[in-house]
Amino acid sequence: MPQGEEVTLEVRTIDGQLLWANEQHYPSGYNAVLLKKEELSKQTGTLLYSLKTNKSQLSKKMIIVNR
Repeated sequence: MPQGEEVTLEVRTIDGQLLWANEQHYPSGYNAVLLKKEELSKQTGTLLYSLKTNKSQLSKKMIIVNR
């Protein structure tokens, strides 16, 4: 991120059920969040994640597989 700001991260099922959310201030630069399958109610398949700031929003798909 070019500058530090409040960020909301959300993970949802395809039908919109909220599985995980986190809101906090992230500093400028590279940031990472590590999620474990247990934090996502052991969901598998396609999930949607979104990153929201005061200025923008980005949503993408991710696929969770069983091992």
